[in-house]
Amino acid sequence: MKRHSPKALGKRNKKKKDFYDHLRSYVGVNFFLFVLNALTAFGDWWFYWPMMGWGIGLFFHFMDTFGLPFVNEPDENQEDRLDLEDLERGSQAEPIKTGRQQSWKEEDLV
Repeated sequence: MKRHSPKALGKRNKKKKDFYDHLRSYVGVNFFLFVLNALTAFGDWWFYWPMMGWGIGLFFHFMDTFGLPFVNEPDENQEDRLDLEDLERGSQAEPIKTGRQQSWKEEDLV
């Protein structure tokens, strides 16, 4: 099982959520355009033009989010290196200041 930093998981989940939001918008708007086209100019179909244009953008959004199956398989060693770099950077970060006073001294924490 792969371990990922919470920050990387958050980014991955946000990308997936953004893609599915985009997909829902695409389906909803294009369904509306189809109904509008069917009610106003039945037989003179034009709804597929915006559908194809937007579909190209949706395809690239899909590729950015998921990649091609079996083509862009991530290198596990590279992911491990990136996770280690994130952890190392996190350990070098300054402690978070909460504004509260410490009730102990540093030398007491032996």
